[in-house]
Amino acid sequence: MAFISERITEEDAVYFNAFAFKDVVGNPLKAYWWAVDKERNMFLFPRGGGSFDIPICFGFYWDGDLIDIEVIKNVKGSRYKNNLEIYWVIKKIIISKQVEEKVDHYNDILNLIEQAFMGLGTTGIGYDKMTKINVDNQSQIVVKE
Repeated sequence: MAFISERITEEDAVYFNAFAFKDVVGNPLKAYWWAVDKERNMFLFPRGGGSFDIPICFGFYWDGDLIDIEVIKNVKGSRYKNNLEIYWVIKKIIISKQVEEKVDHYNDILNLIEQAFMGLGTTGIGYDKMTKINVDNQSQIVVKE
């Protein structure tokens, strides 16, 4: 199954909120929007940021593990003219030792994250408003102890 970009339903919010995810400044994160692949138990969700010195941050949940992601987002066009182009630049991926041991190559992680961002497009806007979604992986992978 592919990643689907959608508002988190009330039913899915119970599942999402059970993880007690935090936003980038440490506040409890409320379920809102995600790119989800329920068959593979994976989802990408916004964690805030994007102002002052705080990068735009996402969480990527993968079958029991949370991966932190920092990105830059560029947008061209207009959703009102149905010609929105979304450009994601992945700058940093922070993984645990457990995630590192789960994969044969870092490319496995990168491919999953790229698929999730392609599925996401951008939060809160339907695919019918977008003409292009691009993911540029310039990431530095950091393994946290």
